[in-house]
Amino acid sequence: MSEHPISVSTSATMEAKAYSLRLPDWGPAEFKCWPSDNGFVMKTQFEGHTKDGKKMSFYSYGFVETNNQGEITRWETHVSEEYSAFLDVAIGVHGPFHDGADEYMEALARTLNEAGVSLPI
Repeated sequence: MSEHPISVSTSATMEAKAYSLRLPDWGPAEFKCWPSDNGFVMKTQFEGHTKDGKKMSFYSYGFVETNNQGEITRWETHVSEEYSAFLDVAIGVHGPFHDGADEYMEALARTLNEAGVSLPI
């Protein structure tokens, strides 16, 4: 997370606002998690409907490792293949993003700016 170009809370806010512009009821539909000796695994299903009623859905899978003090030492997030189609509708582009998180964050900012939504930065 230290390599993220902006704070995780700011980027999550930008994602939620940008996604909600074209999928107003977008959000988590299901969440499951499983503990392990050194962290946990989680699976979240996100879904929403476009303004014309088309349902879109994808899964996010998180793998979190912690040390003996409970501090996060590694966090990986992976998404199902439906995420690309979701992003095409939500922000008009999908990865792979070759400039890392910067290219993705620029797409979110562009989507928000085009809608006249002020950035939380």
